[in-house]
Amino acid sequence: MFLIYFEIGKIYIEANNRELALDYIQKAEQILNDYIGKKEIRKKDYIYYLLASSYHSVENPDKALLYYEKRVQSLPFDYNQYGFCYYLMSEIYYDKNDYFMSISKCKIALTFLHNSPSMNYIFIYLAYWCTSLAYSNIKNNAYAFIYGEQSLKYCLLQNPIDYDKFILNYTHCTNYLWKSKLWNVEKPLNYILEAVELTQYSLTDETLLRLYYRVGLFYFINEKYEDALVSYNKSLEYSKISDPLMMNCTYRQIWIVYIMMGEFNKAYDIVKKTIDSIVNVEGINLFLISQLYIDMGITHYRFGEYQLALQCYRKAFHFLENDQNNRTHELYNLIYNYIGLLYFE
Repeated sequence: MFLIYFEIGKIYIEANNRELALDYIQKAEQILNDYIGKKEIRKKDYIYYLLASSYHSVENPDKALLYYEKRVQSLPFDYNQYGFCYYLMSEIYYDKNDYFMSISKCKIALTFLHNSPSMNYIFIYLAYWCTSLAYSNIKNNAYAFIYGEQSLKYCLLQNPIDYDKFILNYTHCTNYLWKSKLWNVEKPLNYILEAVELTQYSLTDETLLRLYYRVGLFYFINEKYEDALVSYNKSLEYSKISDPLMMNCTYRQIWIVYIMMGEFNKAYDIVKKTIDSIVNVEGINLFLISQLYIDMGITHYRFGEYQLALQCYRKAFHFLENDQNNRTHELYNLIYNYIGLLYFE
């Protein structure tokens, strides 16, 4: 009966019906707790795993942690399984935003995994990456980079290697490296350029667009504007296929580069092109449109076209107001500041 109720609960989990899923999981749990048979329950560790993972799926973290703890106590001696179970606990603490506990559980997991005579590269990769993410959330970017680098090492030891996953994590590590030493902008640029060498492998368009976008960003930070434009345009080649929103973000970055280069005509053309491409799209991103009209206003301001700049700022205000009513939002302050600057002129 336990498995029957559990399987029904699993069906409801897959159907995203959390309320009914929880009901059947609790019924399965009750059958387990009420069992008073003479025979010892077989594969208790697996049953505890089923309950823990199911409670995690229906967002009941405390029950999930309870059964993962029970699973650890009932496991046969296996370093990899101990390590994996502690990693799963760390995930739950991470989801609860308890990053210190997440790090603590990950370090226990890593101790077990490193002591295994047959190390599981997937488990150890996951534990290192979760530790890296947790450190990044407590703003310890130096440690986030250290643990992220270790996760990359074990990502490459897997067979087959998932190069899309590797490059995605590599770009995160580049950010951690940069944020840990903001004054050293050359090092993260050189670091991410090493990832470009992996474009020889079969990668998804999404991976390529995000990689080249990041490369462009670090060229920009290093004031290598021509190189930044080349990378942003490479990102656009893949954005058009897989991610229209990312494409618009890339256009905005190109606008910033042109502004920094003093190429105001090109800056105006690119921001107008971006607005025209999304203003009539169903499900329009009003916040993005608001930002773009601010950009267009800045461009008109650079030309000394103050009335046109004012019209753009008013449009930006209109779109932002339709997006959300929080008048303390920083974008409202930005619009007010630019309008004030116009009247000052």
